[in-house]
Amino acid sequence: FAPHFTRDYPALLHINVMADYRHRRVGSNLIKVYLQYLKDNGIFGVHLATMSQGAGEFFQRQGFSCIFSGRRSYFRYFLNRTVPFYIYGRTVV
Repeated sequence: FAPHFTRDYPALLHINVMADYRHRRVGSNLIKVYLQYLKDNGIFGVHLATMSQGAGEFFQRQGFSCIFSGRRSYFRYFLNRTVPFYIYGRTVV
């Protein structure tokens, strides 16, 4: 299980960008607007979860840091394997 981290990163980010719109700064612009919204409302931290190392690299470029990594075994019933699981956090300044 992941450690309890919502005290330091109370907001949650969930973002999906269709493949045809990736590499056009759509995701990074959405994150920029969301971070400004959080800042304007006095929210000091945000977290997200992903199972994709590539997505993790994108979020690191957006200023997020990996605060937890593990594996999820319950996906083996669908995928016949366990999958990596990452939680990233970022303070809002």
